Amino acid sequence: MHYKKLRITVFILFVHMAMGFSQNQFPTDSDVIIDGQSVVLKMPSTSGGWARGFFFKDPTGTDPWLGFGLKGGSTDPEAFFIAHGASPWNSGNGLYIQDTGNVGIGTSNPQRLLHIEQAEDPSTDSALLISEPNNSQQITLHLADNANGEYGYLGLGGETRLRGNGEPSVFEGNVGIGTTDPGTWKLAVNGKIRATEIKVETGWADYVFEKDYPLPPLEAVEKHIVEKGHLMNIPSAEEVAANGIELGEMNRLLLEKIEELTLYVIQLKTENDKLREDVDKILKTAEKQN
Repeated sequence: MHYKKLRITVFILFVHMAMGFSQNQFPTDSDVIIDGQSVVLKMPSTSGGWARGFFFKDPTGTDPWLGFGLKGGSTDPEAFFIAHGASPWNSGNGLYIQDTGNVGIGTSNPQRLLHIEQAEDPSTDSALLISEPNNSQQITLHLADNANGEYGYLGLGGETRLRGNGEPSVFEGNVGIGTTDPGTWKLAVNGKIRATEIKVETGWADYVFEKDYPLPPLEAVEKHIVEKGHLMNIPSAEEVAANGIELGEMNRLLLEKIEELTLYVIQLKTENDKLREDVDKILKTAEKQN
């Protein structure tokens, strides 16, 4: 019994609201339809479309309107909306759900299952924001159009920011590609990498040419090769198979061996030149004796 009285009271209240708004707040071509189960305000448009629902407007007659209901073409509903503006059913300032299932936020004509049209204001770029209580980080997704160019932006919190259209992106922490455990590496890739150029900033091996560099004698080099099966200071095949190589460090070590080899060649040339001089002297002496 109490529920029946409540329903009657609410129904009368809605009728009173709709009739009051139709008399004082809406254009003269508006229609209030009461069919015994619902109260509908029908607002024809110049294009033959319509909007049905509840609409509220400032008594002074200024914009915006606030409305929720259905919008349609000449006959069939096209979308459900909750929006505000001079014409909330078409303003784009709200939420629109098309009969196709597409949902529009900020647009009355969504082109995908979810279509967000952000405000054209570079100072407040943010189409999507995800936050959490007691969490200082936020996720943001938007389009940027400013002095730095036009690009898509995805902020994942902290210093991790992904940008499109050729703009630089920043990754905070370690990144794994093909692996869920990058370990201590800033970038860990489980697979092949193809590139036109790789720049490695590391130490170099010109210390070999310093006067106090302890160049191993060739006899020591030979002995190490015979006993160990690889050059001094160069990892063995087993070590490389187990641990891989560090590209910058390996280039330094290879250059070290090249520079050592260069010194050995210079030494051999010096010795060879000295031998040639000695041989020439011996030959000249022999000729005089003959």
